[in-house]
Amino acid sequence: METAAQAVALLDAPEVAASWEKPSALAQWTVGGLAGHLAYQIFSVNPALEGSASELEPIPVLEHYARAVWIDAPLDGEISSGIRAKGEDISSEGVRRLVE
Repeated sequence: METAAQAVALLDAPEVAASWEKPSALAQWTVGGLAGHLAYQIFSVNPALEGSASELEPIPVLEHYARAVWIDAPLDGEISSGIRAKGEDISSEGVRRLVE
């Protein structure tokens, strides 16, 4: 809960709203799109917890990232483009709506 509150505080920073449509520090991401991607990390927790249990053994978070196919995906590739598009979609109603 504390981490989510910190993320919301970051999303609610005036600098974020002022730069919403501008490029972020990450290549090919807008500030708003990156904010939407961050917010999705919060939004996805409840559905993950409420979903049916997996038969797979849990793995440590670092192992999850070591297995992730998107880690080495090209920036213009389908996976990376899809992740950016989802972030942009989530943030499409603006910073106020995202923070709410």
